[in-house]
Amino acid sequence: MTPDDDPTIADATLLYRRVHPTYIVHDDDGDCERVSSGAFKERSKEMSVHLGDVLEASGREPAEIVEDLPHFLISLTAERVRAYCQVVVRSPTPSDDSHGDVIGSKSKTTRKGFAEAARWVVAPDNACADPA
Repeated sequence: MTPDDDPTIADATLLYRRVHPTYIVHDDDGDCERVSSGAFKERSKEMSVHLGDVLEASGREPAEIVEDLPHFLISLTAERVRAYCQVVVRSPTPSDDSHGDVIGSKSKTTRKGFAEAARWVVAPDNACADPA
């Protein structure tokens, strides 16, 4: 059973997702690096994120999420993921109170939409510019 969407997570809340370098692809049109839709594919319906409202309340910088990891970091708004019929919930762990999940089926269309809407937070050197 899918949990209910958490109404305490405002639509404007930034959801941060780690992106392993294997999910960075070259965009020939822009001659730059962008996030692949594969970065949003999960074996289960749950996609792990970090909640920006919790990071902000605790005075933590989003870039800390990937410190000491070979990852990049992107953000999406809760509103954007909800537009794809996804549920956003808080799921803190003992080691990270900012942990959350985006729950729902991640169809090819959904994953592509997420990739197109993603904004760089920690980017590769030759990152494509964020869409306007």
